[in-house]
Amino acid sequence: MLATIAVCCLLTCVLTCQPPGTGALSTNPTFSFEVQPPLRWSFHVGASAFPGQPISKAAAQTNFKDDIELAVYKALNSKSIPLSYASNLNVGTNPVDDITIIDDIMICGTAITTEGLLSGNHRTILSICNGSSSSIKYSVKGTIGVKSTVALYESTWKSLASTVQQELTNKGAIFVKPITVKL
Repeated sequence: MLATIAVCCLLTCVLTCQPPGTGALSTNPTFSFEVQPPLRWSFHVGASAFPGQPISKAAAQTNFKDDIELAVYKALNSKSIPLSYASNLNVGTNPVDDITIIDDIMICGTAITTEGLLSGNHRTILSICNGSSSSIKYSVKGTIGVKSTVALYESTWKSLASTVQQELTNKGAIFVKPITVKL
């Protein structure tokens, strides 16, 4: 009987003495990122839009916002954090441009500077023609402001950011560098 009580006490101590996270506590971190964007985050007005590319800025911005929000919600869910903890998301710097996609041939044939070159799988804009027959790497920056009703440790926020990055990668974003977290 005493052995059972001792084991229960030891188990309780081990389970409750482990720190839930490390670093500072925060309720309003900002995630910052730079990506080569998915095609669905750009737009081109008119019949020459590339398949899968929206034909309006509003539709492209909606795709961007929806992809970001879904990535955050999936990250919270993967860590068993209630969605209500982060019910107020502020998605900033919509990376949306009017781009004429000229396929994935990786050749700029004209002096048009709004021509975009796609990845081999037609999901990501890799570069933009620079006004000559060459191209420059294309990337956009964005932020995600999260307001949480409960303070979470810095390590938890960084883990969530990593999961958000993976979710956005699944949507076709290619990260120039990992998401950063500012508390």
